[in-house]
Amino acid sequence: MITSADDDAELFPQRSADPLGLDVEQMRRLAHLVTDRVVDHWLELRSGPAIAERKSADLMSELGGPIPELPGDVATAIEVLISSALPSMQHVGHPRYFARVPGPASFAAILGDWLSTGFNAMASSWTGGSGPTTVELVVVDWLRELIGLPPGAEGILGSGGSAGNATALAVARAAGHDGIVYVSDQ
Repeated sequence: MITSADDDAELFPQRSADPLGLDVEQMRRLAHLVTDRVVDHWLELRSGPAIAERKSADLMSELGGPIPELPGDVATAIEVLISSALPSMQHVGHPRYFARVPGPASFAAILGDWLSTGFNAMASSWTGGSGPTTVELVVVDWLRELIGLPPGAEGILGSGGSAGNATALAVARAAGHDGIVYVSDQ
């Protein structure tokens, strides 16, 4: 049975807008907090190290402990995460980071990720995501045109170089092409 929002309000009168129990003002306050901290991170990123590692015992003492018996303050938890866990990693957006293929290394990409996550956008089928799927089709077509591929050439947006390489190998195999793959011992 499909219910309307009004039916839900009658069935669940105490339910907040967020399934974890945050009211609208809390959601806005926490979203602004996260936004401010991410902007601060991007402004300060160049002045810090590209990779920062800490001892497990130090991190466990700051982040571990017994399971909380009562709910804690979400803003405090976010601040602990930002001050303890997130500095201790590879900062792939850092201008001196030259290791793996990084994820979003621009603030515009972060905004896109936030929108995608916030709207829980999926392009796994046309019915499940015709809007996000169309965005992907348009972007792939623009990229096709920019790099000079012929009309009708197709592709997908992948999560990174490894997924892209695996997809290319699978497509080549499915198309029945003979080929050689060169790899290193690394």
